[in-house]
Order: sequence, then structure tokens, then C-alpha cells
Amino acid sequence: MICNKCGKECADDAKFCTNCGTELIAEEVSGTAPEEAVVTVTEEETVTEDAAEATAEEETEVNETDVKEAEEAELREVPAEAEKKKAAAEDSKRPGKGKILKVVGAVAAILVLILLIKAICSGGEEYIALDKDAVLAVEEADDKVIAIMSDGNVVELDVEECSYVEYSQDRSVACFFNEDDALCVLRKGKLVKTGIEDAGEVIVSAYGDTIAYMTDIDFWNSCGTLNLYYTKSGKKKEIAEEVLCDSAVLSPNGETVAYVGDYEAIDDFKGYYSVNGKKPVALGKEKYIFAIADKAAYIYYLDDDRIYAQKKKKDEEKLASGIYYSTVFLNADHTEMLFVNDDKTYITVKAGEKEKVSNEEFGSILLPSESIQNYVYRRSGRGAIEVNYTGADTFKEQLFYAGGKIIYMNKKQITNTVASGVMDFAVAEDGESFVYAGYSGDIMSVTDFDKGGREKKIGNDAEAVGLYAGGSLKYVYYINSDDELCCIKGKKTKKIADDVTSAAISADGKVCYFVVEEEKLCYSAKAGKEKKIASGDEDISCGRYYNMVIAAMEDEDEEVISVLDGNKLKELYKQER
Repeated sequence: MICNKCGKECADDAKFCTNCGTELIAEEVSGTAPEEAVVTVTEEETVTEDAAEATAEEETEVNETDVKEAEEAELREVPAEAEKKKAAAEDSKRPGKGKILKVVGAVAAILVLILLIKAICSGGEEYIALDKDAVLAVEEADDKVIAIMSDGNVVELDVEECSYVEYSQDRSVACFFNEDDALCVLRKGKLVKTGIEDAGEVIVSAYGDTIAYMTDIDFWNSCGTLNLYYTKSGKKKEIAEEVLCDSAVLSPNGETVAYVGDYEAIDDFKGYYSVNGKKPVALGKEKYIFAIADKAAYIYYLDDDRIYAQKKKKDEEKLASGIYYSTVFLNADHTEMLFVNDDKTYITVKAGEKEKVSNEEFGSILLPSESIQNYVYRRSGRGAIEVNYTGADTFKEQLFYAGGKIIYMNKKQITNTVASGVMDFAVAEDGESFVYAGYSGDIMSVTDFDKGGREKKIGNDAEAVGLYAGGSLKYVYYINSDDELCCIKGKKTKKIADDVTSAAISADGKVCYFVVEEEKLCYSAKAGKEKKIASGDEDISCGRYYNMVIAAMEDEDEEVISVLDGNKLKELYKQER
């Protein structure tokens, strides 16, 4: 089995990558093309807590009126996503879900685009997140092109076809090519036909202000002319010719672009950057810039198998050498960068000297479910890196996953391991606690990260292979290797159902949806009894992505994708098989 994150070949029966710790997902359930989505949005319904707390043994009914009030309260808070190559969803960065979550390829292909309709907007104070004008998906449907917006509205666009859809990290802007191969831009629900034709290699800045694209592409030599399009003003600017395809990177605000130029031979290229469309500045020979801050204040680049950071017009800092493959994490404004080298993790702040923060290799950052991250793979000479644009304001006071351990970094950039032997975990929405299933069979809750992590045993099941919890983590559901769904509430553990083939937890953590023998869709509210939602001869699966739970039902003729709202199904997408 090949790791989708680092590319390492692992044993066929391996659950986690031995190189980076990422969960290994079988090809048939991982999905690829994240742009495949046609969505019909109906009225909002959901599940909330009953007026009185039911015990774990009591049957709990779903109160949809309370749910609407909870949703309205959530919408006053703040939303989000994740997506892109090598990360079909946040769960692909987490251990322990591979055996349990069976979502067919066509489902996984659309989830990262459509499963944010009810995401809560965060305002971006701690990480990049969706706002009310975010574009969730642009898709062809019934001989027309539609856009699904984060507020649940569907906008019909005045074009007949769309292809090569790209989005800004915050989803405020989407761009695509229409039936005439002309570039179209969707911003704030309005379509702009740019008049740009025969373009390619499109990327969008994090906040949607700038689109970089190539024209006059020489596919034989993999180069072309780099241009910028400013989405607010509609202005266009040619930057340079003979630019290496797929080498352009934009700063967060989109005013600065970096690229590889003079690409006449593999050992004769140069790294360049341009601020506000001005004359490009040469950084130097064989310097491949993989990230750049606004106004080129901080520049990060590869030079063969070495990683460097440089302040504008200052001497560079050599951060690592002998890089064959490394993981890099950038915060929202690119003032902080974490990177892995020699089995350890380091940080550089404002392109300064590196500091070791851990003797472990960080594999992922644990952010709230509504945060949006992007992942890009870059190679220069012998060195290759995966760049993780986390969208987090800072790496201080954050949790990281590293090969079976969860590590906390405090305000002073000092790290400590707060959990070890982690098979699977779930983090509370406030980020102040998490639960995990350990190799020992113990199921633990962890708080007080600054004090080294205070652990409390809440249950034990040596066969537990997947956790499902959310909100305040009051109800911790899990599936064991006997395909039993159980729930831990307080000091009690209760079996909910047998023969469970997939499961997902609601955003507030109070309702667990699950499928029995791939033929019956059910739910359990607040550790209550199994309740049926739908059944039939179809192959059924369910999963949670961000604040939504979806179900996929397929038979010989068609596949239907629906969102679960309370105890009801609402169809989002249908396609013939």
C-alpha cells in the first residue's frame, strides 16, 4: 500500500505509514477528484439536546426544534474546509479510521467540496476559515453550471461548461474554464468573464485577491508566460516569460508572486519574485521558492537538497541539508515555519535561526474541524518537500500528531508529549481537551496540556479501533474489532449496536450516525438506543466531514449522496452508475 502523504510503500496490511504516521487508506475508499459535486440544498433541520438529560440506558428522541435554535446560535459564532491533493479530508491525516469509515470513491470525491454548507464561520482569528460568501463547489448539473455557496444557496452561472476548478484557501474565490476555454472567476456569488483565453496552470492566493496563470505554454519544455489577474479590480499583469510550469507561488495577500525562471536546463534556472507586479527580482541560481510572505518579507526556498529561509535583502539562513523528503508547516502570514529534518522537528520565526522544538517528526497539526489547510508537493534537484499551508495564526499553543504521540507546543515554543501509544483520537471543539484510544486498550481523556497533560481513564476495550466524539466530548462512541458500536458516558460504557460497518458523529458530539451491515442507516442520540432512519438493499455508508454528516446509498443503477439532518435524509447529489 502506498502512503498518500509521503509516497512511502508500506505493507498491504499496514494501518499507518511507517515513515510519517499517516493513516493508510485503501484506494477504493480514498477518492480522488474533489471537484465532483452537484448539490441540492433544502431547508435546515438538525439534532439538539432534549430539555431534560436522558440517562445512558434511556431511549432518547431527536428534537428538531431545539436543533434549529442551536444552528442559529452557531451561525453567530463563525466556518471552514480542507481539501487538495494528498488530503481528501482532515481524517486522512488522522490515525485509526481506515478500517471503519467505508465511503465509496464517488462519495469521497465530492465530500471535501460539499460538506461545509453548515460550517460555522470563525472570522479567521486563529486560522483561515470560510465566510458567508465562500464558494463550496462549482459543478455542471443538468446542462448548466451551478455554484454552491456556504450559506446554502445555489447560484446558476451563465456558462454551459466548467473545467479545472480552483479555489482560494478561504474559498472566497473560485475560478474555472468555460466551454470556450476562457477563464471565469466567481467572487461573492457573482460571475466575472475575464476574457482570458488559452490559459492554464492556475493558482489562487489564500484570500482570493490574485490569480496566477500561464499563457503561451510550451508543453514540450514545461514553461510559459506567467501572468496575474487581480480579482477585485479585474486588471491583468504579465510578469515574465520562460517560467517553469507549476512553479509559481503567491503570498497570502496575493501581491507577491515567486517562480522559477530562465528554465533552459535543469541546472540553469533561477528563483525570482515580483512585488505588486513590479520588475522581478532574482533571488539566485537554482533557488526554488516554495513559499513567500507578503512584500517578500520572508522567503523560503530549496537549493538542491537544502532548505533556506531569507529575510528580504538579508543574508539567508541555512535550515537543513541532505533533504530527500521533508514536511514543512507554514502559519497564515508565513512568519513561522516548522520543518522536519533528521527525524526531528525545528522552527524558524521570521526567517531567523532554526530552533529544535521536538525530537519527533511532526506529521500533522490538530486544528478545529472548520479550519482550512492546503498541501502542495515541491521538488528541486535531489530535495523534495510537502508544504502544509495550515492557516493557523501561530504554532504556539497547538497540538501536533507524531507517530503515535500527541505533542503540545506552549507559548515559549517548548513541547511536551501529552499522550503516547495513540491509535485514534478526537479533539474537543474548544481545543482544550481530547480523548484517545491507546494500544493498551485504555480509552483516555486528556486536559491541562501546559501541565504535561492530565490523563483520566474513561473506558477500556482492547479491540477498540475507531473513536467518534465531538463538541465537549461528553459522549465518546467507538467501534471495536467485533464491529460493535459502544458509547462511553461518564463512567458507564454501553453497547449500542452490532455489525456496524461505518459511523460518524454530529458536530456537537451528541448524535452518532451509523450503518448496520451496509443496509440499515441508524442513529443513537446521547448514548440512547439504536434508531432506524432508512434501510433497503442499497450499499450504504456514512461519514463526517467538518460539521456535516453524509450518507451514500448506491445500487446497480444509481448512487445518491444525502446529508443527515436530525433523523432525516436530504438528498444532495444523484448520479447514474
